[in-house]
Amino acid sequence: MTNRLKHFKTSLDKYNPKYFETANRHKSPSPKRSDYESRSVTKPTEERCIYIDKDTTKRCKLHIGIYPKYCHIHTTLIENLFVAESNIPNAGRGLFAGPLGFSKNEIIGEYSYDYMKVKQGRLNSRNGKDEHGENKPVNTSYIFCDEQKRGQKESDVQCWDGLDKNSTIIRNANDAHGSNYRNNAYFIKKKDKNSKTHIYVIASRRIAGLREILVSYGDFYF
Repeated sequence: MTNRLKHFKTSLDKYNPKYFETANRHKSPSPKRSDYESRSVTKPTEERCIYIDKDTTKRCKLHIGIYPKYCHIHTTLIENLFVAESNIPNAGRGLFAGPLGFSKNEIIGEYSYDYMKVKQGRLNSRNGKDEHGENKPVNTSYIFCDEQKRGQKESDVQCWDGLDKNSTIIRNANDAHGSNYRNNAYFIKKKDKNSKTHIYVIASRRIAGLREILVSYGDFYF
């Protein structure tokens, strides 16, 4: 099944990342930093959308708000995703499919960009020591870690931290756990032709347009 995965691709070249230019991505602080949690931005900002119109060569003037790269309009057109209040009570924001929806086994988005990387050992010690010499607690709300390989030290396990809102839009996806809804997506690890690991969120069934994307966090999370 995993060999049949496909990326969402719009039929309009104007909004296909292969055919338009962008301004520089709004940088996220490195999750390796000791002050990462205090520097991470989780509220809407007035940074500008990075989309540059291929016909006019002008950059979009709208703010990105809670989105990582594009304004809400261009995120919907380019990534077929938008953020709104979750249907799950008290869950805050949620991630929704754009008007085109997603087909089964289609890649909804990625949770493993290089700027989100942090090794487990650094993650555990990121916030320093307490008065007892123990590592201070780390905000694990948006952390996804790879599985520990045989013979691999726990400290060398690769993780990705999406606490900062400019990291990935996928950070907004909720798990249906404990609600009247059921998950329609899941995380999967996939290596590309260069053996680089990617963590994708995949549609486990057809997701209609404007429906909330609910992804299983795994039993270990709860």
